[in-house]
Amino acid sequence: MIHAPKLIPIFLVGQILVKTNPIRNIMYALKMMHFPKSLIISLAIGIRYFPSLREEKILISDAIKIRGVTGFKRYN
Repeated sequence: MIHAPKLIPIFLVGQILVKTNPIRNIMYALKMMHFPKSLIISLAIGIRYFPSLREEKILISDAIKIRGVTGFKRYN
């Protein structure tokens, strides 16, 4: 079983990699390391939607604050 503390360094390295390199370069590097094409495409699509998911979370959180909705736990 994999525990969350063991995954934190992986997520941090991934975040740095994505912020400092264009997706095209990451895809090319994975291709040169002979990763399966289906995995490369899946990763590229997933990475592309992280910023929009973050933006949606912020918008939903703001809407909850404006409407004064209570009873929900918010993890900010």
